[in-house]
Amino acid sequence: MLDVDQGQVGHAPLHQLMTGIYSYQPVETEQRILRSCKDSCSWQQDEGCPAKQRWAAEHQDWEQHDWSQVLFTDESRFSLECDTRRVLVWRDRGTRNNPAFVRERSQYRRAGWMVWGVISIGGRTDLHIIWNGTLTGRRYADEILRPHVIPYAGAIGDSFVFQNDNARPHRAHLVENMLEAETIQRMEWPACSPDLNPIEHVWDMLGRRIAARLRPPATVRDLEIALLEEWNSIPQSLIDNLITSMENRCAAVLAVRGDHTPY
Repeated sequence: MLDVDQGQVGHAPLHQLMTGIYSYQPVETEQRILRSCKDSCSWQQDEGCPAKQRWAAEHQDWEQHDWSQVLFTDESRFSLECDTRRVLVWRDRGTRNNPAFVRERSQYRRAGWMVWGVISIGGRTDLHIIWNGTLTGRRYADEILRPHVIPYAGAIGDSFVFQNDNARPHRAHLVENMLEAETIQRMEWPACSPDLNPIEHVWDMLGRRIAARLRPPATVRDLEIALLEEWNSIPQSLIDNLITSMENRCAAVLAVRGDHTPY
């Protein structure tokens, strides 16, 4: 396991971090056909999230050792088009439909890749490219859990905790059965909580690194190669610092009673 760099990582709002054009679109909004970005911008309900607040309260006393047993996972889509990025805005309540907070975008999906990744303190899996269409429960079990998660769980041991969100493929019966058969403990995860998952910042890093390449990708094949190379090039110390920020993330959620945080 790599030593954790105890230096501080800045946690500006994500829209301030998005400087590259090859940035990600969160899967939960990517699945929808939207005429504007207003719904994808306001990624959490205005009234906050009680389940998120409860989750933060339950985990606020976890120490670095506890978080080191957690495997954080997520899917994301990266596109060659410059305006598929998620843009977060801070706005007053009741101003959701203000034209200042709406950005028109095409309803047609642009060329790109959906990917799946895993991070933990001291390591990560290879970035998995999701080929040929939609991720189903069967594909999630066969292409992701079996080759990636189950071996990782075996390496960590009985204390292993698996984090994923509540997307439909993640909650398929065959997925539940596989995890139970492998005695893999899954962490309950509150909806509308991307600011609790440190891998969201890793997607941001990945998009910025691709945009900063000397020869940015011009084709989907170029983008695939860039994604794999840059994923492996992200310093592990940065990933470790993001995960060790979980105590602060929980405190931030509790301070705003489950509402937005700057993470």
